[in-house]
Amino acid sequence: MGLATRGLGKALPRIHTVGMRPTENKGTAPGSFTAHGGLSTGGYAELKRRFHTPGATFGYNRADSPELGEFPRRNDFRLSAARLDAATQAGDVIDSVYLQGGREAAIVASAELAAKPPRWIDMARVRRGQEVGRRYFTCLAISLGNLSLIGGFGASKINRVLVKGSRLSMASEGRGYDPLPRLVETTVWLLHVLRGAEPGTLGHEKTLEVRALHAMIRQHLLERDWDVEALDFPINQEQMLATLIGFGYNGVWGLRLMGVRLTRDEEEDFIHLWSYVGHLLGIDEDLLPRSYEDARAITLQILPRLLDPDEGTREIIENLHQRREANIGLPRVVQESMCRFFLPGTYADALGLPGNVLVDWVVSGAYRTLGGGFSLWASFRPGDLERWEMDRVSRRLEELLEKIRQGETGTPRPPARSVRAMFRSARSISQALLSV
Repeated sequence: MGLATRGLGKALPRIHTVGMRPTENKGTAPGSFTAHGGLSTGGYAELKRRFHTPGATFGYNRADSPELGEFPRRNDFRLSAARLDAATQAGDVIDSVYLQGGREAAIVASAELAAKPPRWIDMARVRRGQEVGRRYFTCLAISLGNLSLIGGFGASKINRVLVKGSRLSMASEGRGYDPLPRLVETTVWLLHVLRGAEPGTLGHEKTLEVRALHAMIRQHLLERDWDVEALDFPINQEQMLATLIGFGYNGVWGLRLMGVRLTRDEEEDFIHLWSYVGHLLGIDEDLLPRSYEDARAITLQILPRLLDPDEGTREIIENLHQRREANIGLPRVVQESMCRFFLPGTYADALGLPGNVLVDWVVSGAYRTLGGGFSLWASFRPGDLERWEMDRVSRRLEELLEKIRQGETGTPRPPARSVRAMFRSARSISQALLSV
């Protein structure tokens, strides 16, 4: 059922409660969990059973994806299901500020809160994490675009927010929902964050603007009888945590899959960077990952809670693929294989990405060659690689943004399915490997 009123007055008490720990479990996660701490013995056993069951969690299990490694220890799971359940009903402390004073007031409040990061945040580690992201930006953008963005569309409740409350939903005649502007804008924001996220930087400013935008979208949706009971609170703490994991843990995971050889310190610093960004975005401190292993445990815990692909999922992905084909002439089957490189086969099938065995093999070899080449370059001339990456990406983004502003992104072409069409242009594949 929806909110009882179209106004937000009665909704405000539900907007945010820091550290909520209800005594009742909504039953959204498997097994029995304690409310004050990590997983109970039974809850841990149930998650572990799923992890070792073929077909479970859309292929995110040891049988279907052996590269996932060993299941974490019980002590690695800090968050109880009750804590995550509470997070589904919590927004941000600045929501009430936005309601009273609008966007500018929300940005001011966000800046004040951002100036007080958790004591365990180390800005030197944040800067080292940014260096990792800048150095491997091409590989990072490829993995985030295919693993986190397209893979993330399987979280159908988050899609409802995107479709109803953001520019992802902007209908363009004959195309339906157009995700391309959001993809490009998110990449621009990512670039700003990697160049600087401390106070006084453009990345810091843009992140606070995103936080205020989230508050605006929450108000917009709640005023339109958003069904909190069925869809959870819009842009809630769990959803923001999942998005953060998509940039941090998935970023490391995607780079690993591509053959980029990161040191353990580089992995930890990259996760630390995104914990700081999560603080700027208003995620509760107790939810922020403290380490790579913590981020991994959180990922395995929330996947079964969020992944539920539906027809809306497949529609958004189809529209995105059509737009990418129109822009760079990349056949649909190649785009599918680009995604399947990062996603379990079972999950890719559920997303409507059947791929092709031969193209899957070609893309896999190309991505691993690209990642290995970047690692080799970074081992000898990391500074040169970082400068080349930033210059190339900046030019490419400027071109794409100008096309979007002028409405020149092209008309979607019919999906190309034949093997001959897949390879009709080596240029198309090379552009895909270096596209943002």
